[in-house]
Amino acid sequence: MARQLGFQTVPDLKKAVARGIRSYVDNGGFLFAMCTATETIDLALAAHNVDIAATFADGTPIDPDADANSIGRRRSRSLVGISSRIR
Repeated sequence: MARQLGFQTVPDLKKAVARGIRSYVDNGGFLFAMCTATETIDLALAAHNVDIAATFADGTPIDPDADANSIGRRRSRSLVGISSRIR
């Protein structure tokens, strides 16, 4: 489905959806999310330029340089000031 919508990988599609949700909320839209939905959105936003998706998810390996410093926490809503482990 991701390719049909013009994305190379499923994670690329998910990141685009996360950016759309962020834009919607930034413009006053209401978002109700439960369980790990908010973390999923925030991880997609924070990992915008880093491949943190497991190989089974997109067929490519995790970026070997991916670490807590490569995650752009400022793009997220709740990941500010936390420490994270990618592997």
